[in-house]
Amino acid sequence: MTNSILRGLLFFFFIFENAGALACDSGLEICNYLGAKGVGAEANPSRSSSINLNPASVPVEDGFGIEGITYKGLWDFAIVKGTGRIGAAITPTNNEETIFGPPGFELDPDYLRRKIDKDKYVSQKVTLATAFSVLKNSSTGLDRFQINLGLMAKHNKQTSTTWPGAGLAGVMGPFTFGYSNSKDETLIDFAPYGLNLKYNFRYFSETYSVGMFLNSLALDYSRVNLYSESLPNMTITLLLGSVFISRWIITLGNRTEDSTRSNFDFGSQTLVTQAVKTENFVGIQFAPIKNLLLGGFYNYYLLREISLGATLFL
Repeated sequence: MTNSILRGLLFFFFIFENAGALACDSGLEICNYLGAKGVGAEANPSRSSSINLNPASVPVEDGFGIEGITYKGLWDFAIVKGTGRIGAAITPTNNEETIFGPPGFELDPDYLRRKIDKDKYVSQKVTLATAFSVLKNSSTGLDRFQINLGLMAKHNKQTSTTWPGAGLAGVMGPFTFGYSNSKDETLIDFAPYGLNLKYNFRYFSETYSVGMFLNSLALDYSRVNLYSESLPNMTITLLLGSVFISRWIITLGNRTEDSTRSNFDFGSQTLVTQAVKTENFVGIQFAPIKNLLLGGFYNYYLLREISLGATLFL
């Protein structure tokens, strides 16, 4: 499956090189919000996911955006506001157990039941993030240069604790890069199994990313390293490619997780021992008007499901 994703990304390159008419419609707000003025994760179709990984990816451009993703009648959303130099965002949903995020931490029986029932991982957190531009020139295209710094706080509603994080994101001509580091916590409750025990699992995450944006094409590569005292280190790598065709955005993604936790086998509906776990993603988004983006996503919540999304720009 990984090879098929790579072939798909190469097809994106073929489109870009052989069809000059393909481009993000300059009259649409989505071009500024998702790519043309961004400094990180241009290929990621979900701003809330990129913000949770790196607060420096919060858009600082003047404007206001609301993003929502729905599955089984439940909504995840993010609100973003930029002033031209400073941006801020809030999202009450963590991005664990999504195609773009780290694994969730839960007991094996809960993990197995959730996968069988195709229920998304329940959020425990509210993330507040802000970014500001520290270096920027007025050039565009190959001469463009910009560096943003970001700070975030993740508040766990179940443990009443708040943990910090910081990040950097930048663009040099057609290339983008980013780095972030944060501390986090998940509450694991044993009460459903007859034990009066709650465990606060704490860990650090470190994210590296590099990418390229060429007006009609965006590519991103990210690596997330997770460290804790009680579990072996985990690594998640993500390869994303998005092509902008007038009012359309088509995204392909591949996520690889290297960890000691069990993997859910969708065929046998059981947990199996598997160190390297691979999942793929497809997203299709369309702008019916210049301020609205509608989309459908396959495997956003790692359930082989279909979810829907909408983003409004004001």
